[in-house]
Amino acid sequence: MSQDAGVVVMMAGRPSKTEPRGKSPREGQEIGIREIPLGDLWLSVGNITEALSYYKRALSRTADADTEVRVAVARRILECLKRRGKLEDALTFIDSIEPGFEMPARTWLLTEKAKVLCRIGRYGEAASICEKVSKLGSSWENAELYLVMGQVMARTCRWREAITAFEHAAATAAMHGDRGTVGKAFNNLGIAYKNLCRFDESVRYLTKAVEIDRELRDEASLAVKLLNLAITRYKQGDLGATDQAIDECLSLAEQLGMVRIARLAKICKARLELEKGNSECARDLVGEIVSVREEIDVRTRAIAEEVRADIYAARGATASAIARLKAAIGLAPGEAKDVQAEAMSRLGAVYLQANRPKEAHVWAKRSLEVANRIGDLYEAARSLRTLARILPGRQGRDALDRAESLFRRMKARLELAITLHERARIRGIEAKMAIAYLKRAILLYRSCSALRRRIEALCDLALAYGSLKQFERALTCLAEAEDLSKGCAAMKARVSSARTRIDRQVARSISVRT
Repeated sequence: MSQDAGVVVMMAGRPSKTEPRGKSPREGQEIGIREIPLGDLWLSVGNITEALSYYKRALSRTADADTEVRVAVARRILECLKRRGKLEDALTFIDSIEPGFEMPARTWLLTEKAKVLCRIGRYGEAASICEKVSKLGSSWENAELYLVMGQVMARTCRWREAITAFEHAAATAAMHGDRGTVGKAFNNLGIAYKNLCRFDESVRYLTKAVEIDRELRDEASLAVKLLNLAITRYKQGDLGATDQAIDECLSLAEQLGMVRIARLAKICKARLELEKGNSECARDLVGEIVSVREEIDVRTRAIAEEVRADIYAARGATASAIARLKAAIGLAPGEAKDVQAEAMSRLGAVYLQANRPKEAHVWAKRSLEVANRIGDLYEAARSLRTLARILPGRQGRDALDRAESLFRRMKARLELAITLHERARIRGIEAKMAIAYLKRAILLYRSCSALRRRIEALCDLALAYGSLKQFERALTCLAEAEDLSKGCAAMKARVSSARTRIDRQVARSISVRT
């Protein structure tokens, strides 16, 4: 595809990189305008370096052109910088050209600056710019400004205020026939509803946003929407749909040179691979991201560290997992309470895995406090599940009941399955009751395509049957687990361990009879 682009550029005639001698300013301006579609061509095939060189020359040669032309070029340069994840460079660029623009173009530039500041976690500055723009006029008639105001509120976890702003943005854009901005507003509404754990509404808005981008053939915007849809599907527990969305997102992001979106897609893909039992694949995906940490914004780095911790925890390396989660908490921007709550919740669970209940209690409680403060029911329920294994007697059962109730209300199938699985592991539970919980968990794991957890539950079910001396049923469970674990060394080891324990139970039963 890039070869075709090169042929078209050569046919069009590659403009000189320096101002041609003997050309008047008007002729130079015309050359600059002709460079814009050539930059578009390179951008369409993901060659951002070439596209940027054309756009920058076009901007310098169109200094005296109509504002509309210069805004069009500036918009393209910003798109290139954002696709490459060069957000600080985008801010520098905006600051360098802003003095040369008058209203209303200046309003647009300031709005773009606020968007970039949001993405790198400088929410206070973004809010100040929104306030400044609103005083310049065109504020509440500007759908883009509504979007940025909503994003500032969203990043500080004021989700309901954010939803109001995004609804205004969608209505304003629809009134002006701006389908692209309607799609952006729907995307942001989907994110807001996801963070309020109203996953069905989130999927509805995100699906509409994806449909609009397909209709407009806006592949760059589509990649972003698919990523958000994948993350919501993951929280719903629909891992099959997550896989489909994330694969398309990653393909588009890499094709279009969207570095930051590709990194976030790889983080989501790593979590999926971990659920499939492919910890090596997950490690490789996250390793690609952390190896270029100087180019990554702190929020993305924090999320990447969380996934690294999950990988270590799955392999039993709890000390490394704890270190990575503490790094994630330290990296998360102060306003990013959602990231902090998630990392704290995971840290509590890992401390429990490491048999350090005091530390687990401290971090699970801190996560619960933060999650309750920002209305994050998902992390609140996960924290309650961890606390349920620490708190004594009735307190523990009540915490687990609340966690299960929250996951049912959110329709978060995977987390509900994990909670039922946890019920089966409660100390002192009768084997028959444990079997009932495990059967329900396995059905949910199957519907979620959560292979690793399904294998683990089958092994636990086999051991529960073994404790009742129902060895035929136990061996049937192990046979299914062995079949599912083919090609996955870590899961094979788990099944082998369960089989060894069942074989010992069988041997003891035979010796007692004789």
